[in-house]
Amino acid sequence: MREVIKDYVQDLRDLRRNPPEDPARFQECILAIFARHRGMLGQIARGLREFQQEISESFLPVADLKMTRLADIYATVPAVQKIERTLDEFFTIRTTLRLLIAHCLQLNPEDPNTSEIGHAMHELMQRIPNSGGAEMPQVRQVGAICLDTRPSLILIEAYRHAQFMCRRRFDKDPPELMVNGMPAREFLAAGFDTHVDNHFPYVDIHLYFVFFEVLKNALLTSMRKAGPDAECKPIHASLISGTSLNAENERTVKITDHGEGISREDMRKVWSYFHSTTKTKDPREQESAGFSTSGGRGLGLAVSRVLVRYFGGEIDLHSIPRKGTDVYIYL
Repeated sequence: MREVIKDYVQDLRDLRRNPPEDPARFQECILAIFARHRGMLGQIARGLREFQQEISESFLPVADLKMTRLADIYATVPAVQKIERTLDEFFTIRTTLRLLIAHCLQLNPEDPNTSEIGHAMHELMQRIPNSGGAEMPQVRQVGAICLDTRPSLILIEAYRHAQFMCRRRFDKDPPELMVNGMPAREFLAAGFDTHVDNHFPYVDIHLYFVFFEVLKNALLTSMRKAGPDAECKPIHASLISGTSLNAENERTVKITDHGEGISREDMRKVWSYFHSTTKTKDPREQESAGFSTSGGRGLGLAVSRVLVRYFGGEIDLHSIPRKGTDVYIYL
């Protein structure tokens, strides 16, 4: 965690030495900051694990008591609650920083040094038809903001990458994705329903991160419940636009799985930065999507909630043990 703080202090020093009045040096400076922060999720996750280990070693259990887990006590211990709130604030500030950097980089598309970073999501969106067989409409980009964000396209591409990760882990076919009652490929081939998937301005890379984390969890729990031989039930995604004047700017995405479900006790933990259901860490999975995801670090849902709330949205979760989980994403 100290290394993370040092990086942010170095950012301030670099920005003071490279003001915007010198465009070339400023561009080089923000590229260096962008690269420096690329692996920061991993650093934070390691810091949280080290803190958890220190707490566990300091408060060893006696008799039949369980080991102290911060995710178990964060809802009742004020000090842990303060850490969680501080992490929410940190990731909100980090989102602002990365958004401003991405915006600066993408406003200079003629610079070949920034094309890979500045148009990463734009290129991702153009690849979707190659996997789904549909013709992709042209999207308009203003800096980091995609003016033609279509949630269904990002959802299906996030599913494709989560599917690849889960197939590698379990060595079997993951559940199929159904979008508004249709298989994902058929949904793409049928074209875009403007009523349920009308385009709107949004930071599409944020939406990709959220969809990937939710779908990854849905696939993993479905495959664990089915076991090595049984066929998994499909994952269902429903996309709904506001149907009244009060909700006309609200889009809702509901993602449903028929996996193991979550107990009431664990429901209190899912938004904690200290909670993770992943027992093993496969570093290959962290790169399977081609983007910086939480990769089993336990940060996925907590960071996803920060990203959704950043633009006034919300993410909610309801679950029944042994029956499955519904995740509601309000944009």
